[in-house]
Amino acid sequence: MQDDYVFKYKDNQTYTSNFLRWRARNNEEKMMYGEQEYGLLEAKEVFDKIYSHKKDVVVADENWRKGTLWERS
Repeated sequence: MQDDYVFKYKDNQTYTSNFLRWRARNNEEKMMYGEQEYGLLEAKEVFDKIYSHKKDVVVADENWRKGTLWERS
């Protein structure tokens, strides 16, 4: 397998960013081998099984959200 298709979780990126990168790599790999791609929900379940321990890692200071429509309660 080519290194281009090897996924490495990047702790300096959000969980969602990592999921999107993983899904793109996974889809490329499945196409390369003639396999059916995961649907969105199935891909999320697979990713969560592998990387759920990374889900609560805070990547950056989220104070920027205060006073915006993205503020979390």
